[in-house]
Amino acid sequence: MAKKTYPKGIYANRSDKAPGFVRSNVKIDNAKAIAFLQAQTTPFTHLTICEGHEPDEYGNLDYICVDDYKMELEAKKAQEGINSARQSSRPTPQPATESFADDIPF
Repeated sequence: MAKKTYPKGIYANRSDKAPGFVRSNVKIDNAKAIAFLQAQTTPFTHLTICEGHEPDEYGNLDYICVDDYKMELEAKKAQEGINSARQSSRPTPQPATESFADDIPF
């Protein structure tokens, strides 16, 4: 299992006072979050809000981690093959031109 990366300046916590449809509150420290995002090498940073087994030092069970899952090399190659097959321009077969003038029996 890969080491988890936690985003700097982005925090999640659950509130007992919040209604049931609210899963978690997210707090962002702008300066720290911007510095963290600028340090990322990918165009998108995927974050996952997870539920921990034990509360942290502030009593929060929720935490945020970077979802850095990468497809296996074979899956990437298969996807590239599908995409290139879709983009290839194969000539469309045309029907043979025949004269149907004498096909009508009357």
